[in-house]
Amino acid sequence: MATNVHRIRPGDRIGNYLVLDVIGEGSYGRVFHVQDKRSHEEFALKFETKNRSLLQHESQVINEIHRIAPGGFAPEIPAAKIVHIENVLRKIFIVDFGLSRKYLDKNGQHVPLLYRQGTRGTLAYMSINTQQGISMSRRDDIESLSYVAIFLAKGSLPWSQVNLQDKAKMYQDALFLKKRVNQYELCRELPPVFLEFLKYARQMKFAQQSEYTP
Repeated sequence: MATNVHRIRPGDRIGNYLVLDVIGEGSYGRVFHVQDKRSHEEFALKFETKNRSLLQHESQVINEIHRIAPGGFAPEIPAAKIVHIENVLRKIFIVDFGLSRKYLDKNGQHVPLLYRQGTRGTLAYMSINTQQGISMSRRDDIESLSYVAIFLAKGSLPWSQVNLQDKAKMYQDALFLKKRVNQYELCRELPPVFLEFLKYARQMKFAQQSEYTP
């Protein structure tokens, strides 16, 4: 069960349960001694933090990318296309590969690095290089995924509220903020893995193969 575990205290009521005591805790969750308010039976109930669930979801996405990527595709992953369905095994499903393209040519060589390319994808989650008109590769998917993860964890991104009326200014302002906002500030109050993930994405070379597994 996922909730804000750090605010739960003995005496609190959660659903049908009364929290009696904290039995144990770890970096991502806590175990409580609880009592059913109706039957008065006592149980041990574990709660996971929001970040724990989120990291599990991002891991699922990375696993899916790893499964797809060896076939020669670099799928774009806008947040709108990642559907989290609570009642379907609590999994994330990646759907709609309409913007996917091959990153290897017919000879198995990586596509060339090109400039002055058109932008593709959702502005909020678009990588810096993509927004600057540099052709996309696997590194851009990883950077986009890092923005999605941060958005899901914090509820917003610094460049999400740029002026939507003027399209040219909107793109300019979003790019300015992506470059200007300190990575440490962007990932503040999140587990260290968020910062590591973002830094890894931004340091990748154009043709570099992503480390999809630890």
